[in-house]
Amino acid sequence: MHKTSRTKLLVAAMAMSWLGTSPVQAADASQHVPGRILVKFKSEQDANAAHAAARDVGVNQVRKLRAGAEARTAIAKRWRVMDFAGEENLSRMMDRIARLPGVEWVEPDYIVRLSAVPNDTYFNELWGMHNTGQSGGTVDADIDAPEAWDTLTGGLVLVAVVDTGVDHNHPDLAANIWSNSGEIAGNGIDDDGNGYVDDTRGWDFVSDDNDPFDDNDHGTHVSGTIAAAGDNGLGVVGVNRHAVIMPLKFLSAAGSGSTSDAVEAIYYAIEKGARVMNHSWGGGGFSQSLSDAFTASQNAGVVMVVAAGNENRNNDSLPSYPSSLTHSNIISVAATTRTDARASFSNYGLTSVDLGAPGDAILSTVPGSGYASFSGTSMAAPHVAGAASLLIAADPSLNQAQIKDAILDSVDANAALAGKTVTGGRLNLNAALAAIQAPPPNNLPPTANAGADISLAKGATAVLNGSSSTDSDGVIVSYSWVSGRNNVVRVMSGATTAMPTIKVSPRARSGTIVTVTLTVTDDDGATASDELKVTVQ
Repeated sequence: MHKTSRTKLLVAAMAMSWLGTSPVQAADASQHVPGRILVKFKSEQDANAAHAAARDVGVNQVRKLRAGAEARTAIAKRWRVMDFAGEENLSRMMDRIARLPGVEWVEPDYIVRLSAVPNDTYFNELWGMHNTGQSGGTVDADIDAPEAWDTLTGGLVLVAVVDTGVDHNHPDLAANIWSNSGEIAGNGIDDDGNGYVDDTRGWDFVSDDNDPFDDNDHGTHVSGTIAAAGDNGLGVVGVNRHAVIMPLKFLSAAGSGSTSDAVEAIYYAIEKGARVMNHSWGGGGFSQSLSDAFTASQNAGVVMVVAAGNENRNNDSLPSYPSSLTHSNIISVAATTRTDARASFSNYGLTSVDLGAPGDAILSTVPGSGYASFSGTSMAAPHVAGAASLLIAADPSLNQAQIKDAILDSVDANAALAGKTVTGGRLNLNAALAAIQAPPPNNLPPTANAGADISLAKGATAVLNGSSSTDSDGVIVSYSWVSGRNNVVRVMSGATTAMPTIKVSPRARSGTIVTVTLTVTDDDGATASDELKVTVQ
């Protein structure tokens, strides 16, 4: 059992701001006080004069914003708290109030909370989640878990832990253990027809039975980092505190197992719909059967998080499997320390290891309701597996490539990993979560290019060329050519193509100059125009 230590409540203030030009803040019905809005006026006089008008549009009560017994600053005196019937539509009421004379700003009365630091007993010892410099660590050498949890604490995403099994009775894990809905417990029948009898909570591929209980500690430890329950006043908390753990035991009590059992476990997880698998193991040479299983996982859209290995070697030159398999759905993870160094044991590889994550002296669950600190890339990988599952919880439509990109593109730059991993950085859970929630970039307009000015004889024809028009973030979908004087220079054909034919009238006057305009439209509907001059010879 882990020795109890003093913990202190960490409280962070939540600051909110709105950037934009509208005086009405967008409303989120789940995060504000029903029947209440806050209104800022352009002056105290406007605020005082608005009480009667507010009641005319349905406000029941108007009061000043208190600061102590009375608003004490000029800005505070311009704010009013307005209460209305809770069943009224918030957005409609905000719009009504915004139309009153002198209103500068309208917003919901948001509910704010303590920053999402859970009350789990040993949370202060989870430096990988939240590093405050405890035990000689470096402040913020962590994955920014509490910052991410302000947005989302977890979600029901199925994560297969392919390992030594899991203590499904552990009080910090029991609520998050997968239950096979297709199987009836104890009837001795393979109800779901998958070849495994009474596999109600996974499978033990070592003993070939339906009890994947952990007799080593390792799989339970990995599972706690991914999905230990949070805010239960007990022990530790996982990266995704509501993830669903599928225990698949293929490693024995001694910590070893066969590739065949690993392959079976992977296919089992694919069939049962796991979105993420954690592989905190490795060894042996290249295996085609293992590679084929990973190919199947890739085809099924599963994110495969794999420990890079603990030999302090370069996986680029000395491959470590399965980490060194080249499947696009693999995220290979090195280990970092509480001071943001690469752990001395951790493997690395500029092209074969993707990123780092906390993996040294990591506290997590172990069988028998206990807790212990382990070190290894085995401990780093589940931080990333938990992160992948949290991103899926935030947006279940994400595919494996989007999840991997979000995680890899949002790392914290880390000097110890520069030149040692693909990203040169350490996992940042909050940044990864923000990456998938960011609005799409504004569309860039196309660039029209009508070509150079030309001179044509009376009655002559020419083919113009607008094919050099471009769109940096899309494609050109339409062209439109218009002559400024159609009786002098006429677009004969191809007016909606890149290369139209024009003709000069035989009766045109020499020296006449006609402007021909090209307008192009891109795949987002943006347009751009360019002109060329046609001089009649």
